Amino acid sequence: MNAEARRLVGLLQGRRVARLAVSEPEGLEEAIRKGLPYAAFEALMRALGLRAQDLARLGNLQLVRVWRICRRRRAADPLGGRGGLHVPGRWHARGTLIVYTSATLSLAALELLVHADRDLVPADLVQIEIDLPDDLDMERVEAKSLPANWKRYPAPSALGRIGRGWIERGKTAVLRVPSAVIPEESNYLLNPAHDGIKRIKVIGRRRFVLDPRLTS
Repeated sequence: MNAEARRLVGLLQGRRVARLAVSEPEGLEEAIRKGLPYAAFEALMRALGLRAQDLARLGNLQLVRVWRICRRRRAADPLGGRGGLHVPGRWHARGTLIVYTSATLSLAALELLVHADRDLVPADLVQIEIDLPDDLDMERVEAKSLPANWKRYPAPSALGRIGRGWIERGKTAVLRVPSAVIPEESNYLLNPAHDGIKRIKVIGRRRFVLDPRLTS
């Protein structure tokens, strides 16, 4: 454990974090792996001027950063997945609790644009920054395993069956899938009903504004 970690331990001074008594470096490592509450992350970041990624690395834990863009009314509960109850998607049927996120903010913006009438893009968009612990189990769908027409719109029913099967198996909180917009990049589907969702952290929200040239 490096000097930065020891500074953190000194700051905590034996206080309990993630239900663990943190009084030595090994305790901090375990607390990080168990999933620090966001309030604890925030306090430590303020005290030491560190980012979430820096804290995670102290416990040899890397984070996968994903992004979501949604309407303001959904931003208060961005991991709730209630939009899927009302609208079907490429990987799910209507009536499913599911959250769509993208590997980059730019991909999230492209996904928004291809699914919206450019003249009717909402003005109250919010970008949501989300961290997935890389030791969180996830399943992955490779493009080469999909039907030749998988990028078609409307999406072929085979994709919906894949998403439904993942939800019904309930083995993981995350399904990584190729983007139909840029197949070399990935979207990450989150299952709000899985216990693993508790380890997924929303670390930022801010207003999102598209360049007007994209909607003209």
